[in-house]
Parts: sequence; structure tokens; C-alpha cells
Amino acid sequence: MALRIDHLAEGLARQVVCVLEIGAGSALAKMWNERHPDIPARSIDEFGHPQGAAAWIGRHMR
Repeated sequence: MALRIDHLAEGLARQVVCVLEIGAGSALAKMWNERHPDIPARSIDEFGHPQGAAAWIGRHMR
């Protein structure tokens, strides 16, 4: 069964405040940002430490 990220993103975008891509690279975060520019997405690879990623998520959860 193939997962279509575009279908998943459409449904999730109604409830998501930010997206953190976990894994190598940042391709999915870039795709998300192109499709949903009002909902920020970043890759875990962009942060020097897990605390940086946690702080970024925390700022968007308020």
C-alpha cells in the first residue's frame, strides 16, 4: 500500500500548527512548506541539539 503524502497533508493541515521531519534530510519539510506556507515545517537536521527542536515546537504550540 502506497502512502500519498499529498492526501495525508491535506487532511492534517486542518489540525497541525507545525511539522518536524525526523530522519535524514529535509525533503519532506520543504515539500510541506511549499504546499502549506502558513504552517511551518523544519527538519530535525536543521537543529544542533534536540533541545533546539523542542524549543521551536514549543514556540508554535502556544
